[in-house]
Amino acid sequence: MKKSIIAGTMAVILAVGGAFAAQERVAPGVCGAGQPCEKRDGQAFVEHRMDRMAIVLGLSDAQQTQIKTILQAEREKNAPLRRQMADVRKELHGAMKAPTVDEAKIKGLAARQGQLKGELLVAHAHTRTQISGILTPEQREKAEKLRATMKHGPRGPHHRFGG
Repeated sequence: MKKSIIAGTMAVILAVGGAFAAQERVAPGVCGAGQPCEKRDGQAFVEHRMDRMAIVLGLSDAQQTQIKTILQAEREKNAPLRRQMADVRKELHGAMKAPTVDEAKIKGLAARQGQLKGELLVAHAHTRTQISGILTPEQREKAEKLRATMKHGPRGPHHRFGG
């Protein structure tokens, strides 16, 4: 179940632009157009992905504006869930490193983590549906093909999950 949640999350991320890495092969440490990667804040990263998605799918200015609005609203709405997820993850890691095993605590935290992941996946599914509604049928088809090529990540099915 954990792998399917992670895989689902990755699919949503790819739907928003991650699949476009297949379109541009660059050397490690190079972000594109031969320019070195710089540490990006979240907003700059989203803008970079949006620019790539606009080029690959041929998005109009109006589509880009609509998608940016959707992504901003999703980011703001789900920020508390992401903060809770980070807090639970940190607490779970602490519980896992404790000198004694507290099964009830670990199971409770894992259950909470699963609940938060589920809420985030539903939110991402809504976002993906909204973005899909903005695309033309041709753009949707192209996005689906790109998603299919990136189903297991750029390095194959076992790279991301170690299995």
